[in-house]
Amino acid sequence: MLRIHLQGRISSKQPTMASTQTVPGRTLKRLLMGAMLASSTVYAAEMPATVEDVHRLFAQYLTEGNKEGLGSLFEPKAIFIAADGSRVEGRDNVVKALSAYMGATLPIKTLARSIYINGDLAMTRSHWKLGEQEGVALETLRYDKQAGWRYVIDNPHGK
Repeated sequence: MLRIHLQGRISSKQPTMASTQTVPGRTLKRLLMGAMLASSTVYAAEMPATVEDVHRLFAQYLTEGNKEGLGSLFEPKAIFIAADGSRVEGRDNVVKALSAYMGATLPIKTLARSIYINGDLAMTRSHWKLGEQEGVALETLRYDKQAGWRYVIDNPHGK
């Protein structure tokens, strides 16, 4: 069985729809074809099964400039702490704040230093590097059965 998370946009006037399906491998092609026919744009976002997956996907989506993928890693009411220490609230605003780093020619590298999990909550401390910039991030994530691990609080500068 393969677990996938699909995001599609029917038109620019309608919001992004998301659903998670567990399907046998051979029906995956039919599912994806049906989704592509039903929507003008389809985004296949991997559901992060581990906290390490969130870090890997964050780096991938940021480098690719994939706003939809990046947004899928944050809860709707997530909080992001900007470099100046200000709070950015809400998934859409977090993605806007991160847009300045999207499509960077140098890939971002992350390494989880410590991960503590209690039920559906995780607290992490990780080291990251983007070109000459680097820092230590403090993060809180929550596991959702439909979306996997997602950021609740992302504090990339540890302030």
